[in-house]
Amino acid sequence: MNAPDCHIPTATQGATFKQVPPELPAPVLAYKKAAKKVHPVAASLPEDFQIIQQCPEDPLASLQPLPTNPPYFIPGLRLTQEQLNAMKINKYRFLWPTEEQLAQHVLKINEHALAWTEAEHGHFHDNYLSPVKIPTIAHTMWTHKNIPIPQGSWTKSLTSSKER
Repeated sequence: MNAPDCHIPTATQGATFKQVPPELPAPVLAYKKAAKKVHPVAASLPEDFQIIQQCPEDPLASLQPLPTNPPYFIPGLRLTQEQLNAMKINKYRFLWPTEEQLAQHVLKINEHALAWTEAEHGHFHDNYLSPVKIPTIAHTMWTHKNIPIPQGSWTKSLTSSKER
């Protein structure tokens, strides 16, 4: 689908737009007053809010050496044949058959790192990354004024709500 032909005005040109079909969004120029803008607050991050990254053990020490002739894929507990087919590992036939088998083998031996449903989602171990805390600053909540309703329509809206 092509983008609509619209002319974005510059500072020296007038604000003119070409006709945009009604089903497509039209560019809108809006001005936001400085009082309504969100301004960042410069502050130092307290120590209890910092993310601490640790490496308690060498992750490469537990890796198995890759086989030169990988075995054929056998479905596992989390990685089934349907899920493997949905991944389309060699969609464009860029890999050799042995490379495709190796990719399937690596996915199979690490299948517990894959999540297909919300129940299978996990998180990083706390001994590698500390839980993330996000600091907030106490502030006054924004207040929005209600839309004024003419007094003449008050009785109409009250009677129609009682009839329901």
